[in-house]
Amino acid sequence: MKRSPKPGDEYQRAWAVLQEATGQATPDVTHAKDPAAVARGRAGGIARAKNLTSERRREIALVARTARGTASKP
Repeated sequence: MKRSPKPGDEYQRAWAVLQEATGQATPDVTHAKDPAAVARGRAGGIARAKNLTSERRREIALVARTARGTASKP
């Protein structure tokens, strides 16, 4: 779930919404991901996958399945 870029206090949030609605402030829409950071993350995930044994991958999948609450055969 994405977090709102607006302040956490309800009164500050209401003030920010009011200012955006009346055109006194522009919404902050500079939340694009850095392509270089995305590429580094992807490369790290691929490197990790190459180093995992099939047994360790199975253990990780079991933990994920349990966290999701999915009933399935081990």
